[in-house]
This record gives sequence, structure tokens and C-alpha cells, in this order.
Amino acid sequence: MLLVTTPAVAERLDLGGGDPVELVRVPMGPFRQGSPSSERGRVADELLHTVTIAHDFFISEVPITRGQFARFVAASNYRTEAERGTSGGYGLSQHGFVQRKDFNWHNPGFAQTDQHPVVLVTYADAAEFAHWASGVTGKKVRLPTEAEWEMACRAGTDTPYYGAVDDMTARTLGWFKEGAGDGTRPVRSKRANGLGLYDLIGHVQTWTSDVYAPYAGVEEVDPVATTPPTGEPLRRVLRGGSFLTKTSAGRCAARARATPGSRNADIGLRVVVDVPALAPTPPPPPPTAPTLPTATHKVKSDVPLVLIATGFVGGVFLLWLLVGARKSYRAAKASQIDLRQVRLQGAADGFRIFAPPEAAGQLLRYRYTRDGKEGTVKLEPSPAGQFVYTGGPPSGLAALGLVAAAVVASSASASASSSVDSSVPDPPTFTGGSSGYPPAY
Repeated sequence: MLLVTTPAVAERLDLGGGDPVELVRVPMGPFRQGSPSSERGRVADELLHTVTIAHDFFISEVPITRGQFARFVAASNYRTEAERGTSGGYGLSQHGFVQRKDFNWHNPGFAQTDQHPVVLVTYADAAEFAHWASGVTGKKVRLPTEAEWEMACRAGTDTPYYGAVDDMTARTLGWFKEGAGDGTRPVRSKRANGLGLYDLIGHVQTWTSDVYAPYAGVEEVDPVATTPPTGEPLRRVLRGGSFLTKTSAGRCAARARATPGSRNADIGLRVVVDVPALAPTPPPPPPTAPTLPTATHKVKSDVPLVLIATGFVGGVFLLWLLVGARKSYRAAKASQIDLRQVRLQGAADGFRIFAPPEAAGQLLRYRYTRDGKEGTVKLEPSPAGQFVYTGGPPSGLAALGLVAAAVVASSASASASSSVDSSVPDPPTFTGGSSGYPPAY
């Protein structure tokens, strides 16, 4: 029996045209990514390890549908890579799974309605849809990381499939080669998982933002792979299996990989949206200085000069008190930043810090398992994330605490260890050659 731990639909993306993307909230926390050695169908790249997702996020309830993708195409005049290339994509025909010039998301080789998941989209096509949806909705829409996808898929379970331990039962949760027939079905045709998410396993496999690479095998926080193994081409991770794969390829831990330009009739996409961090409770306003009565008469010439001097000194003292109160107010405001509002995201040779603007100037203490190092960095918040170089993948990232910069005498030396990379590269665009792209498995 599946346990629903949160309301199914928690948010939606209004794309216009009356077909919004429904989103389900996934709570942050730790989970076990990968599979135990005893799991049937397991392969060597599923090394079991603990991962913590340090932020809540929304994920689309179902894969992006053909109708939603059509809205994107109509609004932006976008043409997919299968349409722009000279060789088309891989679709279904009487000769099986083949490549043809006329195969693209409009025509995957089988009939679809607007309620079927869109297919024959490349990684760049998927990223472009997310970019467009961000502009239309005003929210940061992106592809899920591999870890976010698996956490959402498991929904708190540790079995091979959410709600199932064997292949036969798993076929009640998703469409696979064993019994699916040719082509997709309308979304929500099978059972949901414990979070109320449909079509995570089977039906269509979906892109993640990770570059395929072996797991580090250590505890990680918000991991995302950005560099392929030495000597291997760059391939992106696909998750979930499909109607063209055997059932075991749809296990929660199962990983597939494909060159970013792969355009197949069983590859679609899912999107996520980060949950905004809660704003800190504002501190009470500083005490207001008493209002001095306004003089209504002229100072007589016989008033002792010492009284005038005393009034001048008193005014200066009052002004000094007000300036000090303002500084204290700013310091109190800075001290309200909660460590939970700071997110660390690993990269191939360092990590990025995402913090609210109010955290500027504070010192963050952090730790990562590579070389067993701890460090301190002065926060300089940036929408792209503040980058800290570590020389290698910083596994086991953890934020230890925040310290007001004013009380740390060595804050200048701490800030020297960080740098800000204010730009994030746009997703690459891949074009097909005359030989096309191979299938993704």
C-alpha cells in the first residue's frame, strides 16, 4: 500500500492555453541512492550511498505532454533538433525502431493525443522548454538532477520499484516492453507513487541535468555531475525506463545514458521548480528617539552662553545614539539569516553557494570530505551561485554555521579563498549529422 505523504498537486505552471503543468512538492532530506548488491537486475554503476537533498522542490506530476510542448512550440516558433537536422529521429515503423527524416515530435511513428507524453526531444530541446517556461511563468524551471529524480521516484521507499519488489508487480506502475505494445499511452494510465507522481517508471525515460559519471560512493549533499569520466564522451543521464525497455530498466536505481543529441521515440522530459526559501522574520524597529519640543520664542540675549553650548553638545550626542542604533539594527538584521537558507551545490572542481542577498558579508563555515577539509568563506550572494574552488569533486558538502563578519578579525583572509562566477553557461545546442544519433541504450 502506498503512503501519500503530501497533497498530490501543490503548485502549477500556467503556460497559457488552459493546460498547466501540475507540480508535486518533494520534501528535502536524506535517502539511499543506488541499489544493494542483492537487487535483481542491478548493474555495477548503481553503487549504494547516502545523499541528502538540502531543499524542498516541486516536480511535474507527469512527463511534459504533447499538448504542453505544442504550446511552447506555438508561442516561441521553436523547431526541435530532429526537425532542423538532416536525418530526423528514431521512431517506430513496420521495420522496428529506425531513423527517418520524417520522425520527430509531431510524428514518432505512432498515434498520440495531447495527453500523451511528448517524445523525440533532445537534451537541448528539453532545456529550451524549461527556459521558455521560466520566462512565461516567472519561476525558475529546470530539469531535475539525477538525485532529485531518484528521491522523487522512491517517495520514501527502498524497494526496487516504488510500491513493488518484483517485475510483474512493477508492470502495474509503468509501461514496459513486456506488455506495452507499440507507442505511448495517455499520462496517469498507471498507479501513482507515494507522493502522487505518475509515469516515473516505464512509459518514457526522461532527461536529467547530470552528465553520466560513476558515483563517488560517499555521502553527498545535492550532488550533480558535470564532467564525464576521463576518455569518455559527454553523455547525459536518462531515468525511468520506457515502453521500449525491459522492466528492470525502470527500477528506481537504474541509470541510462545517451549523447545529448539523441532523439528517440521513448525519450521525453520532466521539469522541477525550486521551492523559494522562507524570508527571515524582520527584527523589531530600533527605538525612536523622543521628539524635542519646537522652540516658540527667541532666545533672550541674557540666556547664559553655557546653556546654548550644552544644548549643542546634547544634540550631537543624540545624533550619535541614532547612528549607533541604526548600525545595531543592520547587524541584528544580518544575524537573522537562517543556515537553512544557504544551499551548497557540488561541481567537478568546487561548489556553489546559494544564499539570500541579506547574507552578504557574513562568514560561512563549511566542510567537505575531499582531503577532510573545513573552511570559511565570506558570502557574496549571486543568482548564479558563489563559486568556491576545491580542486576536485567536494563530496559530503555540509554547511556548518554562519558567523557575523564583524566579530571575526580574519574575515579578509577568509574572503580571499572564494571567487564569484556570475555566469552560468547556457545549455549547449547539438546539431545532427548525416549519420544521426544512436539509440540511448
